[in-house]
Amino acid sequence: MTKNRKAKSIARTRAGKTGEKYTAAHAATSIGFADDPEATNAQHLVTLVRQGAERRYGTDLPATVRTRLNDELAYIRTVGFVDHYLTMHAIVEAAEREDVVVGPGRGTAAGSIILYVLGVTAVDPIATNLLFDLFISQGRNNFPEVGLPVGRGGDKLHGFISSTWRSESPRWFEEVVDLGAEPLTVQILRLAHIDIVTDTVQLIEQRTGTRIDASALLAHTNMDDSRVRKTWDAIANGDTNECFCLDSAGVQGFAARVKPGSLHDLAATIALFRPAPLEAGLTDLFAGRASGDLLDYSEYTTDPAERAVIASILDDTRGVWTYLEQLMRLGTAVAGLDIRGRGILRRAVAKKDGDLWTRTMEDFRSGALRDTAADGSPKLAFSEETTAKIVDSINRDAPSLFTAAHAYPFAQVAFATAYLKTNWPAEFAEASTPPKRFSNTKQSSNVRKRALSA
Repeated sequence: MTKNRKAKSIARTRAGKTGEKYTAAHAATSIGFADDPEATNAQHLVTLVRQGAERRYGTDLPATVRTRLNDELAYIRTVGFVDHYLTMHAIVEAAEREDVVVGPGRGTAAGSIILYVLGVTAVDPIATNLLFDLFISQGRNNFPEVGLPVGRGGDKLHGFISSTWRSESPRWFEEVVDLGAEPLTVQILRLAHIDIVTDTVQLIEQRTGTRIDASALLAHTNMDDSRVRKTWDAIANGDTNECFCLDSAGVQGFAARVKPGSLHDLAATIALFRPAPLEAGLTDLFAGRASGDLLDYSEYTTDPAERAVIASILDDTRGVWTYLEQLMRLGTAVAGLDIRGRGILRRAVAKKDGDLWTRTMEDFRSGALRDTAADGSPKLAFSEETTAKIVDSINRDAPSLFTAAHAYPFAQVAFATAYLKTNWPAEFAEASTPPKRFSNTKQSSNVRKRALSA
């Protein structure tokens, strides 16, 4: 495999509460990734995507998967990001060769189905309704930052990056700096709970002979059904001390009210136990719905067709506004927004600009009343009364929204730790103690002092 190695730079930020954080960046160049010298990088990416899609979804790909793959591939080729995707795949392959366990992903990269089938992320964006256009927007010139949460072994990946894309003068920085045209920024983040998972798995095999694939566990696959049920019971009982995102008494009490029994429920539990949704009453509303409070969307409409559209967006979170992705999807389903319009809606939420928000909501309102979408396709025209109620709820709850692309990876790591704690408590307890966790690493003292909770 021939690679055109140009000078690149490696930067590191300060250690955060989740551990060491590296940022690798390089200018994307014409690198030959394929073993076949006749194959272009674009052809090689298509081959990898086809193989990965069959591993993830089977040989008979669902239509939604096929469409999403084709749409992403078309965009990636158009904007020239083929090499960026291949580089991410090469880094994850290196992690596998070096036995570096990589978490399910971090941030909006989870919205890319191609990163999912390439093994860079481990959250199914179709099953979790994650959005590619939240990861990368039309007209954007730079490839978005991708985060790879890892356990100990991040230095091995740094070494791989440095040797593969050789730096003439590698340096360490306290901050990430502008590294030139067409950068690819990869954050390799040390997450201590991945060490807890891998150490627990090793102890279980040593003591019981039971082999557990840590990567599969973090990907929420290949688990014993009876142990899974036992784990959900433990989460519902608040027995999750030292588990990722589930360590505090507050979130344990909330989980006891919600009694999550699926990844959807657990992700929403994590997303809603934050100050903004707590203050807005969304946390209590979600817990009440979990306890059997009526959910019929009558606060918006009694029209069955309108209700069905709203339910298609909010049912996953029991009718409670939880994610930014829900707002963007509702923008298309109700107001007929295209990708550009959804991007404006997203920016309006992020910027908290009063004038921009007012204009965006006016566009939303007028779009909802029409019977055609921005692309000319037919859509349901909502009544003025229903539209006003939806806009009011958006105005009220949009500041509380979290990103589902964060929540689902968090939920998968949280469940993995709870699964091990519930079913192998002694091994989990031993792996969770700081001396065990850091016995084979040279991480700095401020990392050693990191609290067990995320």
